[in-house]
Amino acid sequence: MAHKAVMLETQEFLDNFLKGPAQSSKQPPTRKRGFNPFTGLKNAAKMKESKISQLFVKAVNRHSLAPGLRMALSEDRPDKGDPKQLKVDSAFYRDSFVPTDKRPHWEDQIVAVEFKAHGTANDPYDDRKPESGEVDADAETRKKVRGQIIHYAEQAFEYQHRTSLILLIIIGRRFRFSRWDRSGTIVTPAVDYVKQPLLLCEMLWYMGRLSDEALGLDPTAHRVVPGSEEYTQMLRAKSAPVGLPDIDHAERESATAPPANAIFRYVRKMFAKSLDEAFPWYRLEVPDGEKTRSFLVGKPAFCAPGMAGRGTKGFVALEVGTCPPRLVWLKEAWRTQYEFVAQEGAVLKELNDAGVVNVPTLICHGDILEQETQTPTWWEFKNKPSTSELPTSSVSPSPSVATSSRTLVNHQSRSSRGTKRRAADMEDQIVSVEFKSHGTANDPYDDREPGTADADAETRREPSSSPSAKRSASEMEDHENSREHCPLRRHKHYRLVVKEVGMKLVNFQDGQQLLQIIYDCVFAHKEAVVKANIMHRDISGGNILILPQAVVEEPDGTIAMRWAGLLVDWELSKPLKGQAGLCRPRQPERTGTWQFMSAAVLNNHSKKLEISDELESFFHVTLYYAVRYLKSNCSDVGSFIDNYFDTYNVDNGTYKCGDKKSNTLTTGKLATNIGTVTLQFQSGLDVFFKTVLQWFKAHYAIQSGEPKQAPQLRPVKKGRKPIRREEHKAVTAAARVSATQASPEPITSLVEDAAKVTTHRAMLDALMEMLELEEWSLDKAERFCGVQAHDSCRSTSVRNQRYYEEKKNRDTYVPVRTRVPNRGAR
Repeated sequence: MAHKAVMLETQEFLDNFLKGPAQSSKQPPTRKRGFNPFTGLKNAAKMKESKISQLFVKAVNRHSLAPGLRMALSEDRPDKGDPKQLKVDSAFYRDSFVPTDKRPHWEDQIVAVEFKAHGTANDPYDDRKPESGEVDADAETRKKVRGQIIHYAEQAFEYQHRTSLILLIIIGRRFRFSRWDRSGTIVTPAVDYVKQPLLLCEMLWYMGRLSDEALGLDPTAHRVVPGSEEYTQMLRAKSAPVGLPDIDHAERESATAPPANAIFRYVRKMFAKSLDEAFPWYRLEVPDGEKTRSFLVGKPAFCAPGMAGRGTKGFVALEVGTCPPRLVWLKEAWRTQYEFVAQEGAVLKELNDAGVVNVPTLICHGDILEQETQTPTWWEFKNKPSTSELPTSSVSPSPSVATSSRTLVNHQSRSSRGTKRRAADMEDQIVSVEFKSHGTANDPYDDREPGTADADAETRREPSSSPSAKRSASEMEDHENSREHCPLRRHKHYRLVVKEVGMKLVNFQDGQQLLQIIYDCVFAHKEAVVKANIMHRDISGGNILILPQAVVEEPDGTIAMRWAGLLVDWELSKPLKGQAGLCRPRQPERTGTWQFMSAAVLNNHSKKLEISDELESFFHVTLYYAVRYLKSNCSDVGSFIDNYFDTYNVDNGTYKCGDKKSNTLTTGKLATNIGTVTLQFQSGLDVFFKTVLQWFKAHYAIQSGEPKQAPQLRPVKKGRKPIRREEHKAVTAAARVSATQASPEPITSLVEDAAKVTTHRAMLDALMEMLELEEWSLDKAERFCGVQAHDSCRSTSVRNQRYYEEKKNRDTYVPVRTRVPNRGAR
């Protein structure tokens, strides 16, 4: 889905986005003949940007061109505490909240305004070929301006809860209105406001009379005022209540069963960290059947970067009205809106009702007031007028004179450091698969704590320029809603609340614990398939979390605190069989996380996902985190990550699996980047990788018709007591093939090996056997750097990329980093 802007005539934009139903009969005040508040800008074509902005703001405010709104400049000083240091040139604010310190105050802005010096080079859009649908200008300087504006829109959506944003662009003597939502942009042609002042005056007059809701602010998100009861309640929740201390989440042998309503310490710390007074706090409403629940949130623990896409935010939230106060995980997203694409909460309810373990526990969920993105509808109307109906008016009913329903926090003093963010490499950020520039800010595996710069993008799939990435219309089950010809995805505002707040997988402490977490999530995947007929379809490192659990140790019955795996983010899941429409392709593009998708799927984008593909994704996740964070003989971890997970091939314009991943699976040999040296960890991981690779080697050999057999496993020692799930409690180590014994008989047949990846049992057995090995150590390496994305624009062949649609790791429950716990004697 390449970034697309839709061109609307200025009158169309005025009628559909600025004139609310309540204002349709109202007219702007009659102006005297020759009235022109912009006469001072008649020479704007020769003025500098700063002079244009000063004169324009002065004219708007002096003549009250936008009643109920006032403009303020903010082009020189970013907000204090803003890590991005962004400074949009100006904005419209409600009269009561106009800043006086010349800073943006992103949380208070109603309409953003960007000024540019006169000239085509500074115009991000092109009016020359509107009939072709190509609105985005492609000159480098113009792309750079567009990228800058995208960042400003993104910032507004991050600080506020919005359904859309109006952004006014002034380019010398010309103006454009633009409207942004999570699907794309609607923009008007450039108009000379000095020659046609009444047109701009009329648009500003109607805009000023709109309500906050009509101007894109979400009415179900209520600002929390300092000094209010809700504000006090949030501050009080930074500490555990008297008599109910928080629970230590560190792994340990001797523990007591925690109370049902106890909170882990890391969860409390996450909530306390979110109460950043430089960031607005909110009370969010979430549907719960016929009722509505309220949750108090501060700064998001995670906010997916980019404008287009799901725009996922994750919060540690305080539920209103619970005693004792309960901290939960609240996920807000703009879910893809296609028929048969189920709400994630509905999927979780099915899993919970079926008794599937190691998945989030649903509290409540629902779509928010039927709020939907509107850009795709306008794209269809403009590009297929013969079959598309004119979209209904987008403006919500508003009072004749809008008043602000928001309550705002006190303004903080802000720093004057920083310059405008240059965004040449980010101009086309609204894309299906984003090619990120070099740097940790664009690393989808960023290890920093939440709130610094979680760089995992949010909708994951292969490069959309691939011809096979899009399905034909005959494959789509719902022609009316899918409308494959439209390059813009449809999104619907959605919130989900679950009980568990997990830790990132990166917090695992050693190789044995990593395998335990993977085992738990493979087990959850198996139960979802068997008990609920649901396939996850997006196995990735970001969707596997750590959740501390008090478990009963066998055979003595003592209680221990263990870190278990939690398989999350089920929004891309799909039934395996049943209702025909639910099992067929439901979205125009393949969804998934490129780095962890199976080689078979990467080489065939239309392939139906099977259990073998999901198990292969678990293998890739385990390998990635082992190479990245554990000690091994790999001397260049960054290069290995690039070559195995990020490199791709291009075949006739179609993106395919990279050579290293493909060769590893087809040969069954896992090598470092130095010749044919076998990658080794000196632990049970070596046996696990070798065992599973023999199965996948056989699987791909059968798929390609190659009759080869897998080699024997090398001997290892058996191990320590793991957390056993139900089906393994009755299975002794002697009942399974031990990795300590070299088999004197020929290895199992190719067909039998290949069959082991068609069900979960063999992988669960292999994981359990490795978990029982005694010789495990604290083998985690201090390796948290050196793996970064590269600028893919420099190569059109094979090079590493971070594929994602403005996102990833992302829609999940993002934790703080915990220190290495004292694991005690094993």
